[in-house]
Amino acid sequence: MFAGFHNVRALIKRKLSNIILSLAVALILAAGAALSLWSNATLRESRDLVVHSHQVIEAGKDLLLALDDAETGQRGYLIVGDGAYLEPYEKGRSKAAAAVDRLAQLVPDNVQQLRRAAQAHALAAQKLEELESVIRENERNGFAAARMKVASNTGKNTMDALRRVLADMQTAEETLLTTRAAEVRRNESRVLISGALVAAISLLTRLLVWFVRRRKAA
Repeated sequence: MFAGFHNVRALIKRKLSNIILSLAVALILAAGAALSLWSNATLRESRDLVVHSHQVIEAGKDLLLALDDAETGQRGYLIVGDGAYLEPYEKGRSKAAAAVDRLAQLVPDNVQQLRRAAQAHALAAQKLEELESVIRENERNGFAAARMKVASNTGKNTMDALRRVLADMQTAEETLLTTRAAEVRRNESRVLISGALVAAISLLTRLLVWFVRRRKAA
């Protein structure tokens, strides 16, 4: 009777030991997996920030290109008098509006960049208004009057101011880009290290399970 009781106790003890061992293994592996997931998530976030900086810089360049296209179309129309030249002018206006909106959408959480984006929006609007006013002057009073309006340099001064604002935005993003690129490199190292740790933990866990079970079987 006592022998049977001891056998039952031994069986229960082995099962409990196996359960505890399995739980320990599961916890160790879960911790390793969590470390790997965290490292990869951090890396993705830092890479997204790098992409974001490039997007802000490109949006500024797109705005300048769009305004240049609009101005080229306007000048062609004034010189040649062909309404076909107003097509690139209108397309440039549309692209400029999209680019300036995109700038504001990209920097909602950066107060200084948001302020610069607002300045860029106002200056772009002034430039487009100047282009339109020259076209209206040409239609009302002829090319000579329109040429005098262009010669006032209002449009040039506006574009110079816009270029300065966008240059400041680009400089700020390039500074952030340097920091963010360094963070990407650090996070890439963390991912490699965490991957190696997970692999090592997994191997050691398997060896531990094998060793414990072998001792029990002996």
